[in-house]
Amino acid sequence: MSDPTAEAARSPGAATILGIAAALMACAGIATFLIVSRGGPVDGAARLETAFGVRGLGDRYKIVEARELPTGAHIVMLDDQQALDEPTRSTVVSDESEKVDWSRVPIPASRTAPRRIVFLFPTVANGQAATDAFFLKSEWKDIADLGPRGGKVVISAKKIPWRSYSADWVHERVFEPGLTFRDAVNVNLSQEKRPCVMTALWSRGEAASEESVKELLTALGADHND
Repeated sequence: MSDPTAEAARSPGAATILGIAAALMACAGIATFLIVSRGGPVDGAARLETAFGVRGLGDRYKIVEARELPTGAHIVMLDDQQALDEPTRSTVVSDESEKVDWSRVPIPASRTAPRRIVFLFPTVANGQAATDAFFLKSEWKDIADLGPRGGKVVISAKKIPWRSYSADWVHERVFEPGLTFRDAVNVNLSQEKRPCVMTALWSRGEAASEESVKELLTALGADHND
């Protein structure tokens, strides 16, 4: 049995999860959707079961935080218990006048599972705006448009089969100072009156794996009706 004190130390607190939510929302272009003033814990396993009919993603991933946001949205976050320590982000900030060739950043072959999975469950009333913000491309940049501080670009955007749906899928990459990057894949898992976006996040310097995400989607189970 795990030491509860050690587990508590590993689990991010309210500030961390709200910060993650704010970061996800900011990347999606709707930071105003989230007002991080207060919120309460929820039963993450029960929330996943309501949405997908399963209470987790197997033994590898553990629910480390589940919270209701002030908007009424829920966030459930799972971490890969096998993930290695992540390289720290560079603190070196380039001069604004410096030209950085982000195409020189080495991108390894996809070989790892995501280190973190975040499920965002907006309210039905806010669901369309919240999910659209992850998948509309109006503010996304090309790598040539990035300044010396880096930024986000879209690697691919498509639809993939999931259950009886064609789910929107977006692979995005955030380039960071120090010529490194972070990958994420957003998948629209919304069902009728159940808006949901799953975001898979990889360790710094690790390329996203489409196969890993498809395995996660398979782990969410077959069609489920209440």
